[in-house]
Amino acid sequence: MLQAFRGAAGSLVVKVLFGLLLVSFLFFGVSDVLRNRGLDQNVATVGGDKIATVDLDREFRRELERVRRATGGGAFDAATAKRLGLLDQTLERMIDDRVLLRAAQDAGLVVGDAQAVQLIRQQQAFVDPTTKQFDRFRMIQMLQQAGFTEQSFVEATKRDLTTGLLLDAMAGGPAAPGLLVDDLYRARAERRVAETLTIKNDSATGIAEPTDAQLTEYHQAHAVAFTRPELRTLTSLVLTPDSFLGQIEVSDEDLKGAYEARRTEFVKPERRKVEQVVLSDKAQADALLAAAKGKSLADAAKQLKAPAPVTIDAAAKEELPDVLQAPVFDAAKNVVAGPVQSALGYHVFVVTDIAPGGEIPFDQAKAKLLDETKRERAADRLIEQSQKLDDRLAGGASLDEIANTVGATPVKVGPVDAQGRGADGKPVANVAPDLLRTGFGLKQGETSNLVESGDARYIVVRADTVTPAVLKPLAEVKAEVVAAWKGEQRAEATRKKASALVEKANAGATLASLSKEAGSTLVTTQPFDRAGLLANAAPTAAPVVPREIVAKLFDSKAGVVTSADTADGVVIARLTGIVPADLAQAGPQLAQAKQEVERSIANDRAALFIKALRARYPVEIDRIALDRMYGANAE
Repeated sequence: MLQAFRGAAGSLVVKVLFGLLLVSFLFFGVSDVLRNRGLDQNVATVGGDKIATVDLDREFRRELERVRRATGGGAFDAATAKRLGLLDQTLERMIDDRVLLRAAQDAGLVVGDAQAVQLIRQQQAFVDPTTKQFDRFRMIQMLQQAGFTEQSFVEATKRDLTTGLLLDAMAGGPAAPGLLVDDLYRARAERRVAETLTIKNDSATGIAEPTDAQLTEYHQAHAVAFTRPELRTLTSLVLTPDSFLGQIEVSDEDLKGAYEARRTEFVKPERRKVEQVVLSDKAQADALLAAAKGKSLADAAKQLKAPAPVTIDAAAKEELPDVLQAPVFDAAKNVVAGPVQSALGYHVFVVTDIAPGGEIPFDQAKAKLLDETKRERAADRLIEQSQKLDDRLAGGASLDEIANTVGATPVKVGPVDAQGRGADGKPVANVAPDLLRTGFGLKQGETSNLVESGDARYIVVRADTVTPAVLKPLAEVKAEVVAAWKGEQRAEATRKKASALVEKANAGATLASLSKEAGSTLVTTQPFDRAGLLANAAPTAAPVVPREIVAKLFDSKAGVVTSADTADGVVIARLTGIVPADLAQAGPQLAQAKQEVERSIANDRAALFIKALRARYPVEIDRIALDRMYGANAE
């Protein structure tokens, strides 16, 4: 909630609820380990309201999946995330949400179902990319993947809308201090000029061959680099709605009922393309309407030096402002009409194209309804069966017995390491991250619980064999060890050479006079910013100086020579010029700095507000229950 407030309180629901939904759709079911440790317990209370362990588990696993996606941490498990503080952070966020909701409710703020449903139907995530219309089945699929029912999602939306109303009241506040904004802009817009020499590690010569003793020592000291990772062979069973599609039957009567219940989805609204000019003065609007007789709206606007028309492309009636709906949809094609007054001014418009609406009959909608209904029921069957299968696993049923029950075929993979690579170090095809996460949390011969994963799927994994990680013998990797040892020797030689050149330069020698000794060409940069980029460069552009030395150059005084290691050598640089920011040329960058300062102030204000609310609604955390969550191999 607090993170959304940093952006804009007015977009709270979109940034928190739907942002969280779309970024974190994949999360894991609750393991038996957790259930056996008191899933029915409460982990915290907020003003008397309880936060259950099961609720924290659900939110924590969403956050865990988000972190895994962001970091590529395929085997990043729950226990590790807990040690790094993710569980505590998730609980703190939930507590913040609860105190805000309590405060909003006590202030009498209420949001009804209709408002929540309207917002949900507007979300692009639930729009069919082909029809451009709200797709209920698409929504249901996405909600099931996130662990929501339709009603629970409506309730969650209502809660976020309610707290959004509370935060909207705080959205205003003092303007960002001008001096602070100016200083921030100056710091960001300042640019620097430098001359550089780059010495590559590969240029180092005279590196002797290592002795056997040196190789042995290096091999042992860098054992991680030369260790063959743990390898496992795994058997998995994957259950998805498709696993049950063949068992689903839908009668024509059911399809007709679904058609009637969803009739509005099969009505294609009339759409109109409109060109409009909005003027602040009615007399000007009347004059424009008169001038448009016998000519286009664009020509009439140009004649009167009015703004050029703006196009509204293929809008349905309900997508227009209320005051424009009837006038636009009553207007004849290619006839300039108006003026119509709205809060924005006086609208003079012309309808340039009309796409007729209509209703899709049942016979044409039947195939779509059949497919969606079967998939919806298959998803329900999956959830229903998953609970039964999980109980059977807990009762000792084997993976193969579970497979026979649902008519599915187990799949064997491996040997594979925790990153999805085979014994040869190459990626193994068709190995999903959830398979690795689950499989590498098991002992040899052990079968997992039924684990809920992304894309409306459940998996069961058995660890068939476990081959422990082992340091490869020196004889096997001698060439790799020699290459790595020599690489370090070259890098050290390059650093020493660069250090000597920096000392000479700071004693008075020019970099130009040292370029031959450095074996490098002197380069004088164009003015660059704190990211090492030129003015107006794309964020993905390559820096004009290595990023490793940019910060040093911005901390240096003119004339000082410094150096920094890079991935393949050392860069030496002298700061030769400072280009201060020009406030007169700031443009949108100054406005951006102002917005960031205002967001920062708003964030601080929100933090203080939540701190005060925590005093009003006392927070108690059961550290014992929290500490019991997720053991060493919890997943």
